[in-house]
Amino acid sequence: MYFWVLEEGQERMLIVLRPSEAAAAAQGVKPFPAFETWSRTHSMVLRTPYPDELDDPEVLLRNRLTMLRYLAASACECSAMRAGRRSWELVETV
Repeated sequence: MYFWVLEEGQERMLIVLRPSEAAAAAQGVKPFPAFETWSRTHSMVLRTPYPDELDDPEVLLRNRLTMLRYLAASACECSAMRAGRRSWELVETV
């Protein structure tokens, strides 16, 4: 799952690694070389947290996901309104 976030006044891309990607990364394989190149070119920070780095309590995780969905939906809705569309659909990438 990946998110584009604004953190401490700086845009960051966070890609939460799947278990297979985390295993490869632990062996030194870079799971997303294209994203790394793109982020360097655009001076954006790329973070790839391992799934176990997100071991917050279930309630906190659900709360964070709800907030991220709300922010993403608001951004999609604004974009759709500017484009003259009447409806939009939020797609979660997993």
